[in-house]
Amino acid sequence: MKKLLYLLLIMLMLPLGGCGDDEKENYGGTYRMIVASEKRIVPVYDNVGNLVLKSCCMIKSKEYFNYDNWYPLTEAIIGFDYEEGYEYVIEVNWYADKEVMDGGSYTELSKIIAKTKKTSTGLPENEK
Repeated sequence: MKKLLYLLLIMLMLPLGGCGDDEKENYGGTYRMIVASEKRIVPVYDNVGNLVLKSCCMIKSKEYFNYDNWYPLTEAIIGFDYEEGYEYVIEVNWYADKEVMDGGSYTELSKIIAKTKKTSTGLPENEK
């Protein structure tokens, strides 16, 4: 009888394991990016819809953007410690944020492929 009760208890707990914060449920892919050696001040919308100026890392990403243009990365990459004066080639994991109702997302550093001391070229001017 104890074995049957124990087995029933385990069977009831198994579905609860799938309710956790499983990365496979919100994992969106791994992408390679180039991060420029300098940040730029660009206009972005804040969380209440106001247009503000913000200092942002500039990136190129072959998967999402035209590889020849720099784009502002408006949110931080989790685990990435940016150091001005270095151009990076990094790999990031992208996740859909299940807690954000408007389909928010975040990126997390997977690995730094290269870190080179140099001045990135072709960056847009700072906004004023």
